[in-house]
Amino acid sequence: MLNPLTISKVQHAVRNNNPATFQEFTDLIDGQNRTLCTLRGLLKLKYLDEPIPIEEVEPAKEIVKRFTTAP
Repeated sequence: MLNPLTISKVQHAVRNNNPATFQEFTDLIDGQNRTLCTLRGLLKLKYLDEPIPIEEVEPAKEIVKRFTTAP
């Protein structure tokens, strides 16, 4: 969830190219996801031993079509 603290952290991290501050931002977001029971916080990523061959990956321009609400 974006709030003044998380927004400040991400802006500072990006403007100053500061990985440590970005980690603080991601820790805040991850903590909120767990405590507020957001959908993202309820998901667990499954990692593969081998990456999916790039030929099998759908192009981004096709994927994003499913995330639009406009007709």
